[in-house]
Amino acid sequence: MSKFTFSKDFVNSLQAVWQMIGSDIMSSYEEAGEEPENEACVEACIDADRMPSFDGMRGQAAQVEFRTRVAAVGYNVALLEAVRSFPFPLV
Repeated sequence: MSKFTFSKDFVNSLQAVWQMIGSDIMSSYEEAGEEPENEACVEACIDADRMPSFDGMRGQAAQVEFRTRVAAVGYNVALLEAVRSFPFPLV
């Protein structure tokens, strides 16, 4: 069985969103005295329609790709696949 990987456009969109919101996310962790978790940071990029909001049409396509995968395998599995699709940890 092959390992599922999200598209390069999905990964690039997620990275674009992280560039826009990453410093705010990291500040929130610092203020709370907590260590950031990579999975939670990836989820923050995907959540709340941030991909289409911050990355336009590519983000819209990435969001559709994620939602399609969620429909096929469930949210938690799709999120873990999104984390694994990124070539390096966000944090």
